Amino acid sequence: MSYSRHRLNEVVALQKAVLDRIESDLGEFIGSSRRKYIQEFHDEFQTYDAPCDLDEILESASRAHVVWVSDYHALTRSRTFAADLLKQLSARKNSRIALGVEVVFGRHQNILDRWMNDVISEEEFLSGIRYFEQWGCDWPSYRILFETARECGIPVYGIDCNPRRDLRSIGRRDQGIARRISQLVMQARSAL
Repeated sequence: MSYSRHRLNEVVALQKAVLDRIESDLGEFIGSSRRKYIQEFHDEFQTYDAPCDLDEILESASRAHVVWVSDYHALTRSRTFAADLLKQLSARKNSRIALGVEVVFGRHQNILDRWMNDVISEEEFLSGIRYFEQWGCDWPSYRILFETARECGIPVYGIDCNPRRDLRSIGRRDQGIARRISQLVMQARSAL
């Protein structure tokens, strides 16, 4: 099944409208706890002991081989936190860091590398990875991660794989991402 460019633009516009609505409903977690989405979030985290101490997180992360930072796509603060964590980890001595991003397919690594090295423009990068057709989330908030990595000299790797849209196969997709991360870690170890 193929769609015309016009139809694809309509679908992307609808997806963006839905995302805008979700972000608006969430209100960055300020608002009514009666909203189902927020209520589920609060229910999930009722049993935590205490917020994590940032210094403890940094210390543990600086010793770890892999640090998995979850990204709640509708919240810009997720990416802002990850960018701040990258900055703080990169400032520590002996920190070897790489950033794996779900927003880029592993097969688009060459395009990502070319953009990170200023060989192609941001527009060429976004077009090459089909960002708005494949992802469609707020680009400026994701740009924060890439810019932070570039400023800190941190290599960035695309880790996503298919099936991206079929949630019935999300387990298979997550296994593919785990394999990609494992490959990257093994490459890094062998380069030492």
